[in-house]
Amino acid sequence: MTDAGEFTTRVYHLRPVRTPDGQGGFVTSWGRYRRLWAKMTTQRGAETFAQRSTQNVTRIFLEFRNFNDVQDIDAFEVDGEIWNVETVYRKGARELNTKVLCTRGDPA
Repeated sequence: MTDAGEFTTRVYHLRPVRTPDGQGGFVTSWGRYRRLWAKMTTQRGAETFAQRSTQNVTRIFLEFRNFNDVQDIDAFEVDGEIWNVETVYRKGARELNTKVLCTRGDPA
């Protein structure tokens, strides 16, 4: 369990916002849904081979007070960088904290 004093990183929870584009489709933009304190733990980096090139993959764990509405399509902004939610680890509604694995990059 993480103590509240370990939540030292200020993050923004980002949500996709769909607006009509006037041509029958939608444009997706990212809005700040909530601001919260989190504990950030950097994970070991990796490299992947995709589209005929090697790409670096950087991951972090964010841990914060339990919110039941964090989804895999969400993202977080940490110090001006965007981190996409890869996995949400839920232990149950009675747990105090939620842990999220994020990958660096532009929101999909």
